[in-house]
Amino acid sequence: MATNVNETIKTITDKLFSLREESEKVTQSSKETAAIFEETVNILMKFHVETEKEFVEEIERSEKAHREWLQLLEKSVNEGAEWNRETDPEKCSLGVFLNLMRKNLSEEEKMLWDAVREKHKLLHESALEVIRAGNSEAARKALKRTKNISEELIELLRRARELYSKGPKEIAPVEAEA
Repeated sequence: MATNVNETIKTITDKLFSLREESEKVTQSSKETAAIFEETVNILMKFHVETEKEFVEEIERSEKAHREWLQLLEKSVNEGAEWNRETDPEKCSLGVFLNLMRKNLSEEEKMLWDAVREKHKLLHESALEVIRAGNSEAARKALKRTKNISEELIELLRRARELYSKGPKEIAPVEAEA
């Protein structure tokens, strides 16, 4: 009888420890999710676009952030600096901005923003090759490809600025997707 009670107590104790470990994992996951949510909200709060001028300014800010991102990538290859920037094209500031540009677009705008999105995705893929190659000749070659893609992306962003600088164009507010 005492053996059964001891085994039962041990089983209960083991399950309690297991539950505590799972609870700690859930708590950590919740904290990580909350941090991601807060970061996303902070990024979205940066985007306040109501007029063509504000929209062009937002494109300019995105282009500037992109250029800084590329300079840091180059520094990580040439100087061995640590890379701690976003590599997901959906999560960086330009990616968030691009995701807001999905509704109420003319055909011309849609084609342009689709091209920007595709080039932006290629840029991040190329940057990941650079990062994975470390400080090597392969990294420098991948960096050269990344810089070429970057110039193409900057040209597309320049075209977007030009498109929205031409004159009156309604900047439709972004609607939440259902």
